[in-house]
Amino acid sequence: MALLPPVTLHWRLKTSASVSRTWALFSDTDRFNRVAGREDRYTERPLPNGQVERTGSMRIVGVKLRWQESPFEWREREGFSVRRIFHGGPAAEYILRVELTPLAEGGTEISYRVDVHPRFAATRPAVIADARLFTKPSLNKALNRAIDVLDGRRALFDDPAPPLPRKIDSRLSAGLAQLRSKDVAKHLGALIRSAPLVAQRELAPLKLAKRWKLAESEVLVGFMDAVSGGVLTLSWELRCPSCRVSKAQAPRLTAGPQDVHCPSCNLPFDGSLPDNLIAAFRPDPSIRTLDIPVRCIGSPAKTPHLLAQHIIVPRQGNVVEAALLPGAYRIRTFPATTTVSLQVRPDVVTHDAAVHLHGGQLTPGLLRLGAGRIRLHVRTTDDRRVTLLVERVSFDKYTLTAGRLLEFDDARRAIPPDLLHPDLSIELKRGVVLAAKIERGGAEASERLERALQTWKPTSLLCRDGVVTALFDDATRALSAASLLDGAYHLGAAMAAGTVVVKHQAGPSEPCGGLAERCLRLASAAPGGAVLVPFDAVDDVQLAQILQSDGVTSDRLDLADRAAALQVHLAHPARTSPPLQAGGPAQKVESGTVIDGRYSLVERLGDGGFGTAWLASDPAGAEVVVKLLHPRLASDPVQVQRFFNEGRLVMGLRSDHCARVLDYGRGRGGHLYLAMERLRGEELWQRMRREGCLPPGLVVHIASDVLRGLEDAHACGLIHRDIKPSNIFLCEDPDRAHPLGFPTAKLIDFGVARSMESADPRLTTDGHAVGTPHYMAPEQVECRTIDGRTDLFALGCMLYECLSGKLPYKGDSTMALLLARIRDDPTPLHTVMPYALPSPFSAVIMA
Repeated sequence: MALLPPVTLHWRLKTSASVSRTWALFSDTDRFNRVAGREDRYTERPLPNGQVERTGSMRIVGVKLRWQESPFEWREREGFSVRRIFHGGPAAEYILRVELTPLAEGGTEISYRVDVHPRFAATRPAVIADARLFTKPSLNKALNRAIDVLDGRRALFDDPAPPLPRKIDSRLSAGLAQLRSKDVAKHLGALIRSAPLVAQRELAPLKLAKRWKLAESEVLVGFMDAVSGGVLTLSWELRCPSCRVSKAQAPRLTAGPQDVHCPSCNLPFDGSLPDNLIAAFRPDPSIRTLDIPVRCIGSPAKTPHLLAQHIIVPRQGNVVEAALLPGAYRIRTFPATTTVSLQVRPDVVTHDAAVHLHGGQLTPGLLRLGAGRIRLHVRTTDDRRVTLLVERVSFDKYTLTAGRLLEFDDARRAIPPDLLHPDLSIELKRGVVLAAKIERGGAEASERLERALQTWKPTSLLCRDGVVTALFDDATRALSAASLLDGAYHLGAAMAAGTVVVKHQAGPSEPCGGLAERCLRLASAAPGGAVLVPFDAVDDVQLAQILQSDGVTSDRLDLADRAAALQVHLAHPARTSPPLQAGGPAQKVESGTVIDGRYSLVERLGDGGFGTAWLASDPAGAEVVVKLLHPRLASDPVQVQRFFNEGRLVMGLRSDHCARVLDYGRGRGGHLYLAMERLRGEELWQRMRREGCLPPGLVVHIASDVLRGLEDAHACGLIHRDIKPSNIFLCEDPDRAHPLGFPTAKLIDFGVARSMESADPRLTTDGHAVGTPHYMAPEQVECRTIDGRTDLFALGCMLYECLSGKLPYKGDSTMALLLARIRDDPTPLHTVMPYALPSPFSAVIMA
């Protein structure tokens, strides 16, 4: 039924504050509603399908109204909206929209709009009366106070805490007198006496240390003294890895998993990750009672790591936008299923990408977009609404986890014994941390990886819920273990050297602490096949020596929050088995076989030297090409690594003139696969066979497209090594129609490509001729070092053939062809052309 026209309240406000400050205040709708004096109550009910039903209620003139609330939609620093559907009463629907616009002269304009749709025409007067008598006055109060705070006319948005009774204040003073740091005692006393209650709900000692301009160790020791003196309480809280909000308390610090369920995310988690267990401080209940009701449950401010949240509606054109700085991000759904890794880079020009959603599964696994405003075009085949999230991969240096608290000797010794498991022992150990995140593969992938890492004898290893944290005595062993992570499951990895907290108990031994937490966050940001190392960790002598050794290359990768890391690419000279070797031979494939639970094979397209190509459909029903490595090669570590390298390296290409690899990995049936975009058209050799010599205009166009593709490949350090007509695809592309009807040319088949920086002779095959004899450069024939000019030579041979129908070198056998490449000059192009060519054009090809 169509909604009736709304009753609207609309404010347009201006403030001299920045958009960032304005967003921080207005996006905290829980605080905003509390200041407005709203009496909203909320409940959450997890549903069997993974969704969460959120309902709210409040009383207006004695009438209790109930509603169902949709998830907020927002873009950080731009605006948000929320929709409520009432179960009964005079109103049918309520929509709040807040938009922030930066002003040219500085400051921010705020549009704050409330639309309330009456249920019936007869109930419109009641809705108008409620808006004028209750809603408008309460929002006026909060809005006016917000502008006063932003413009500096008022210090606090929330009301200050009520004064403490004299007897309790004396007890507070006595407790503070026991603190060894008088500075901490002074600041802590002022906070408990006057700060708003919401600011005392969860005290963050590391953040307070910065505000108070004191050393972190001094503040932590002061807080532990306050616990001993009855001023503060310490508890261990389990934080949901999705929303990053504390959802339960652990009575004692222990090693090993603890089963918890987050009702807001409908997500089970075990608190085993180093950054899921939080050390939480609050005023002791005998000093200050913190009974703060929740006035909004889905506030964007509660999840600051989420930059955008959008409801995906079935059978509609859904577009998700966000303004992103260079860095590492994730795209995921709520309820949480698979994720898409998003690399935002300053050297990428594309800002639009397509994301497919089918059965809760997102594809592709990796996107690379340019910095600025991105647009995600989301296509879904699901019949229910799903919330799509864009989140930054970041490390909150002010969150005090249990591991970080344990790093401080004086603070650790002051932890009350009843908060520690009697069998738990804590050890501070120096070493090299290696962390990895398994993007898919489930428990099977985790178990396989755990067994593989055990061979390198880590001193401590935690492998659970798709996350791995290992501690090694030396960097060489850690780097060798990192080489196992390449390729098979889109693994990102990170490593750093330093001091780590190790928790020991009966069976499990868990590495934790600040260094392990940073590596976990970095691992989530790392592209598959690369290892990230924080810049400050590179100063470690042992690690620096390893990173400067032969076969290890690196470059800078910018992350979110102005952080950066060294992106390290590893050679694998010591590998004697495929990465994460499969337990048995790959299962037989045929039409209808589903690869990795994602790609349904439709039709066999053909066979090559390394694998078989199939037409397939992805989870969203789109056509892709899946290339399967031949089973006979799946036990050869060199061929497996080369196959994965093709996926990893080509996924880094950004040019429209290189065929895109969408996905790669090892399927659950043992298949090693690459999923590539489906190209429509024909290979260049097919056109040459049909038409013979090609017209110069078309040849120039093809050369231009191929050169653009090679420019991108060479900029990424990748040499194709096999440029020839069968590896150039002429695409039918109606979206990029050429004025003369020319097709778009794309480079395909990077199967024998190599990185310019690679030093593993078995993978690069320096010392072995690789390529197609008719197009190979002299340095390829002589097995000398090659670079980007090798591809240009092959392109020249191919263009020569396109124009003349002949090849520049002659030979009765492969060996004769190769020898001619070294000893003879090419046949001049003008002598074999059926018509005259402009001499500059001929000279370029001959060069």
